[in-house]
Amino acid sequence: DWNPGGSTKTPLVTAYRERAIRVAACLLEKGPLSPKALRALGAPGNVQDMVSRDYYRWFKKVGRGLYHLSERGLKELRERHGELLERYRRSLPPPP
Repeated sequence: DWNPGGSTKTPLVTAYRERAIRVAACLLEKGPLSPKALRALGAPGNVQDMVSRDYYRWFKKVGRGLYHLSERGLKELRERHGELLERYRRSLPPPP
């Protein structure tokens, strides 16, 4: 949970947004991925719904069953959630 306890007058990160940022970190670090590959990297079980419904407009479909970050998503994530995005990127397993 990213939100510090007892915080007031600061924007909170919802659990859904936190999971979406985790998915975005995977895509930023590894490139276009399928929902199955995202789950293997620790994305939530509902990642298919997250990327296909694209509530925040952060994701884009780039091929059959492949998703990547949109330009808008990358910009918003770096501006508003850069610290959390980097924390998730650092937690991903290194390439084989």
